[in-house]
Amino acid sequence: MLAYLFLLPTLIGLLFLTLGPVIAGFLVSFTNWNILLPPQWVGLTNYSALATQDLPRKVLGNTLYYTLINVPLNMAVALAAALVLNQRLRAVSFYRAVYFLPVVSSTVAASLIWTWLYSPNFGPINYLLSLVGIQGPPWLGSTTWAMPAVIIMSVWKGFGTNMLIFLAGLQGMPQEVQEAAMIDGANRWQRFWRVTWPLLTPTTFFVLV
Repeated sequence: MLAYLFLLPTLIGLLFLTLGPVIAGFLVSFTNWNILLPPQWVGLTNYSALATQDLPRKVLGNTLYYTLINVPLNMAVALAAALVLNQRLRAVSFYRAVYFLPVVSSTVAASLIWTWLYSPNFGPINYLLSLVGIQGPPWLGSTTWAMPAVIIMSVWKGFGTNMLIFLAGLQGMPQEVQEAAMIDGANRWQRFWRVTWPLLTPTTFFVLV
């Protein structure tokens, strides 16, 4: 009973600020409502209208594109950084702070920096590409390259949080298992694939959810 008492603030917030609005929005989608007048039930009319338009399909496609690329890439970068920072390195605390810095940095400042980096005329990215004979695209002004550019910025901005979670999972692993694998002759890749990765399954699920 005491545990539920401590969980009560979170459950209330989940119900009224997250789950409640989602359910309400789903129910409203079956009505014709302009806020000023009472909602009128129209069933699947709104969904059938969306199915006949091109813009909703493009929005859905862009959302799937962003999600299917951004989420695995974010997790992969976060896990790789966590594996590196889990080693006995000099000034490892400094590197952890540096990798986490984009998370706490201002979104406006980060957007301005990346807008400059992606500038087709004055950006350093296209300048570096020109040094090897590649003409850089107009990143944010191209229908082909705008989404990859946004995904790269999103991964840079957000992988620090997942990195810390993976790092906590790595440091919570029993070292006896790793030592046993080393004694059995497992190389670094085998230890990661057959020992570290399976033990990180709960952490990975938490990051994914």
